[in-house]
Amino acid sequence: MKYFKIFFISSAICFFSYFIFLGGTVFRDGYVDCSDENDLYKYVLEGWRIHKVNKKGDIVGRGENFNYIYNKKSPQIILYKDNKIKALNFGSRCHHLEGAELNFTKKL
Repeated sequence: MKYFKIFFISSAICFFSYFIFLGGTVFRDGYVDCSDENDLYKYVLEGWRIHKVNKKGDIVGRGENFNYIYNKKSPQIILYKDNKIKALNFGSRCHHLEGAELNFTKKL
């Protein structure tokens, strides 16, 4: 009975550690590749102009009683062309909701 308990507990530990390992490695698809210098050069050659470069600690927006502060290690470059705005995110990996670039259209 004692050996059965030890076997059962060690099997359960191996089973759960296997799924924790899988959850930590295989299911990490929430990140995509970020922009790089080639993307920046491509857009500048297409006529996009650099509006702003956000670095860590820069204030990117203001509320009534608070400020929005850019808090990432890697910079973000804001480009504009006509009524379109594009934000290029740099770094080693970008979250899939944000992506390598954000595209906006400004209403005139």
